[in-house]
Amino acid sequence: MEFGPDGEISVRIGQLPPVMAWLVRAHKFFRRALELLQEVGKTLSVCITGQMGRLELQSKIAHVIKPASQSGMQVIVMLVLDPRADTHFVHRGGLDVAIGPYKTFSEFTGLIPAPASVIYEPFIPKDHPIVPGYLEELRKEPGNPRLRAFSHMRQWEALTRCAELQKHLEPDLTLRLREDTFVLRTLHPKGDAEGVYVPQCRPCGGHNDKAAMAVGADVAYRYLTTPLRLMRSDFDFIRKHHKAHSKGAMGPEAVLMESLFKANITAFPLSPDNLPMAPARHAKYEGQYYYCFYRSVQECIPEAMLRKLKAKSPKIDGVANQSVACTPVDA
Repeated sequence: MEFGPDGEISVRIGQLPPVMAWLVRAHKFFRRALELLQEVGKTLSVCITGQMGRLELQSKIAHVIKPASQSGMQVIVMLVLDPRADTHFVHRGGLDVAIGPYKTFSEFTGLIPAPASVIYEPFIPKDHPIVPGYLEELRKEPGNPRLRAFSHMRQWEALTRCAELQKHLEPDLTLRLREDTFVLRTLHPKGDAEGVYVPQCRPCGGHNDKAAMAVGADVAYRYLTTPLRLMRSDFDFIRKHHKAHSKGAMGPEAVLMESLFKANITAFPLSPDNLPMAPARHAKYEGQYYYCFYRSVQECIPEAMLRKLKAKSPKIDGVANQSVACTPVDA
């Protein structure tokens, strides 16, 4: 007998007497059946943003889009992607990082199964001027600060575009995923309270901004639009409020946290067991393509799952991060 992440007592069914084991299985079955009934008829918007050349789609279809449709939810997928060929990667980690499998929308048209609706949005960002104060903050961390600043501004532009595309739909739930976010097992999107549910891992002085689930149409609109609006019109608020409770440098995670505060939105951090997803790099080694997770993001992966990933990872010589965990493409 063990205690689960929320304080629940969990048991290994094989260690129970037959009658008790049957009761545990029945309880799990009826609890899931009740959850499915609650999902029927709800609208789920899946907003995927980023660069076409970094798009990972197979895990999002297998673990989010397809199961949500099968549970009776109305699923709308919005692919707000920059289609330009100059794909860039801020972090490579020593891997032979490869452009993803898709170069145009036509290459994955039809992959997302019905009855999900799909909106393909070739999105060329306007590249608003970088806020000098934000650039100053990014210089405190490793990497090219100007390239990172442009990347962040483009991300917030794309989120705003998602908000515009779905405003008339008024979805019950909005799941925002960065293009390279890999979903590690099936999710059943739901929310008991209005707010934004974010990964608990890698907060980096704010909230992890690689994925989020917004409950409520108005909440989703404010979550998606506030970062760009504040960065363009009220950066002083973000910096002053952040510095009042943090001594660290300010990145997109801090911008997200301050944006939610300004928009009066409650954030609910979820453990990796409840939100198992992490950014992955599409890499090639000895003729095989993999999706790889650097050490820096591995805390976002449930421990048992991470052990399995490492067990089947290739032994890549010369990689700066020898503990990289990879899964073969289409595995």
